[in-house]
Amino acid sequence: MKRAKDSKDRLDERTQKRSVPKSIEVSIIAILSATSISIAFVRSWAPNIEVTSLITFISGFVFGSRIGSLVGGFTEAVSSMFNPLGPAPPPIFAAQIGCMMLIGAVGGVIARFSDKSELGGLNKSLMMGAAGLYLTIIYDLVTNFGFALSFGSSYETALIVGSYFMAIHVFTNTLFFGTVGPVLSRYMLKTVRTEGGI
Repeated sequence: MKRAKDSKDRLDERTQKRSVPKSIEVSIIAILSATSISIAFVRSWAPNIEVTSLITFISGFVFGSRIGSLVGGFTEAVSSMFNPLGPAPPPIFAAQIGCMMLIGAVGGVIARFSDKSELGGLNKSLMMGAAGLYLTIIYDLVTNFGFALSFGSSYETALIVGSYFMAIHVFTNTLFFGTVGPVLSRYMLKTVRTEGGI
């Protein structure tokens, strides 16, 4: 009973620390989304190497699932609509937004059950790397389904055609999540706590 109570107290403490006033929440979403969108346009020449997923996940990890999902959804919507290569067809567009919102939400869920005192440790690198691996696989599987719907191909054909790009996407995101993720989340947490945010 005591152990369960202690776990609940720690969870409540993390939740309280992560609550953000509405005015600050809007600013956080705007800043993180603008940063992610800017980077997305700069790297548009390499569409399968991206940091939007990482920024979205860390937004959820640091500020909670609500902010993470909003950052992901807004970033993906703007990036997809104004992509220099052209806007995505509706099924792909919907899949991209839904999956990116999921990535932000999962970041918040994982943070609720994580010990942020060891954000620079090997365990956190492995945890974030694994999150990047699985979330990117889900993202690519769903968006490939959207591709199949958009162009009237079979799902199997879409997976085969996109397998090379999917491999690059999964590998780079796993690497980014596992190496940059712990450092970025630790820096953001330190910054907001220093400024009295959460």
